[in-house]
Amino acid sequence: MPISYAPTSWNPAIGCEPVSEGCKNCWAEKLHNRRYKANVIAALAGTGEAFKKGTLLDGTPPQNARVQSLDNRFNLPFPEQYDVPFAQLQFLLGRLSQPLRWRKPRTVAVCFMGDLFEEHVPDEFIERVLATAWVARLHRYLFLTKRAERMHAFFQESPKRIYNIGVLGEEIAGRQMPSMIWPLPNVWLGVTAENQRMADERIPLLLDTPAAHRWVSLEPLLGAVDLTHYLPRLATDTIWPDAAQLYHRGLDWVVVGGESGPGHRPMDQAWVWDIYDQCGNADVPYYGKQIAASRPGQPLPAHLGRKELPW
Repeated sequence: MPISYAPTSWNPAIGCEPVSEGCKNCWAEKLHNRRYKANVIAALAGTGEAFKKGTLLDGTPPQNARVQSLDNRFNLPFPEQYDVPFAQLQFLLGRLSQPLRWRKPRTVAVCFMGDLFEEHVPDEFIERVLATAWVARLHRYLFLTKRAERMHAFFQESPKRIYNIGVLGEEIAGRQMPSMIWPLPNVWLGVTAENQRMADERIPLLLDTPAAHRWVSLEPLLGAVDLTHYLPRLATDTIWPDAAQLYHRGLDWVVVGGESGPGHRPMDQAWVWDIYDQCGNADVPYYGKQIAASRPGQPLPAHLGRKELPW
C-alpha cells in the first residue's frame, strides 16, 4: 500500500509483533494476513483438500499448507512473502538491492510493512540496509519504529556503525566509496506515538539518537499529545544567565493521522488542532494525513489537512 508522503516502499524485512496500543488495528498486519489467508485457501484448493470455515481465524494454517503453497506457487494469488502470517518475521534478501536500480530520486518508506528495529532483526541486517541507503544516496529514506530503545542503542555505537556500514557499502558498490558523512544526510529517523505516554517514552530517545533528521508519526492518534518540549525552541541558559539564548533543535517534521479500517478508533479533531497549532508556533512542517474512518486516506478538514513536506 503506497504511503501518501513516501510514494516508494522498500520492504527487505516484513513482519513484527505488537508492542503498544497503537498496534491493535495495524493496517500492515491486516493487509498481510488477508493475503496470507487467500494464499492458504488457494493452496488447499489446488491440492484438492477441503477448506473448513474458521480454520484460519487464528492466523494459523493447516500443518502442511506452507509446503503446499511453496510447491504449487502457480496456483496462488499473491507472492511468496504471503505464505506465512505477519507475526513471522521474514528477511527478503533479494530486495536489499532494489534502491540501486532506481535511477530517479525517490522518497522511500523503509520497512513500513514491519519494524526494522524489531528485537529479532540482527544488527548486521540493519547495517546492510543503511549501507544500501549510503550507496544509493540520491534517494531519501524514511525510517519509522515503535522500538525507540533499540534504535537509540543501535545508533549510539556510532564508530562501530560507521566502520561496518563503510565496509558493507564498498562491498555493495563494488568500488571504493567517498568519505561517509555521519549521520547519513539522506536518512530520516522517526518514531510512532499514539498518545502522550508513548510520545514521552519514545521521542526523548529519538532526540538523543544521532540523526541528520528526526520526525514523529502521531498515527493512529488516540489521545491529545503535547509536543512542546520536543519541538525547536529558543531556551534561556540558566547556568550562564548572561549567555545568548540557546537553540533547541527538536523534531524536524510531524505527521498526524487517524486510524482507518473496520473497528477504527475515534480521533478528536481538537487533538489535531492543538498539534497543528504547536507545529505552527514552532515553525515545524505539519502533515495532516487522514481522519479516522472506515476507508483509508479520507482527508482532514480545512487547515488540518495541510500536507507540508520538510524537504
